[in-house]
Order: sequence, then structure tokens, then C-alpha cells
Amino acid sequence: MIQVQVQPYDPKKSLLDLRRKCQREGLYAKVKLCKFHEPNPLKKVRKEQESRRRRRKTRRSGD
Repeated sequence: MIQVQVQPYDPKKSLLDLRRKCQREGLYAKVKLCKFHEPNPLKKVRKEQESRRRRRKTRRSGD
């Protein structure tokens, strides 16, 4: 659960903090994916690409 404490007299900063936290958590990407129906073949391709990306990233960080 994403939480942000709102400081008195500074709601703009709190809103900016909330946006940053949502971006880091990947919430915007999840919302974008759920916005429209994704056919099963395309979903499978996307998941495979994400999996490859994650594996490459772990290999790079492991060295």
C-alpha cells in the first residue's frame, strides 16, 4: 500500500511524492495494461519479453 503523509500548507509536494512512489512501484504500468483487453497470445509474448529483461538485468548485476 502506498502512503504519503500530507504536510500542512504543502499539499503540492505531497502529491508529487505520491506520483513518484506510484511510478517506482510500477502502478502506472499496471493501470495502462489493464485499461484495454489484451489478447492471450499478445499477453504471452509480453510476459516472455519481461522475463527476458529481468533475467538479463540479474545477470548484469550478478557480475
